[in-house]
Amino acid sequence: MKTSTDPRNINPQYVQFVLDNLDPMQPFTVIFEKVDGTQRKLTGYLDPNNHSRKQAVPVMTDDGWRSFKLDHVLYISPLSPNTINQDW
Repeated sequence: MKTSTDPRNINPQYVQFVLDNLDPMQPFTVIFEKVDGTQRKLTGYLDPNNHSRKQAVPVMTDDGWRSFKLDHVLYISPLSPNTINQDW
């Protein structure tokens, strides 16, 4: 199992910086490693009513609420608002 010290993970402070600088309802994509070692990609929005900092970040996706841990992020990037529903 990978830990938060895995060199592939992005620094949690940088991840929080990206999240803090998203515009309201601005979509973003994050790729992270789950506890079982598999990777997951989420594209969605932060909860606009919840500005608290948490270790597990809730994200609204087309499939409902999902979350990721700040210290397990491999990739994070804001998206333009018009790209959220495009198929990649």
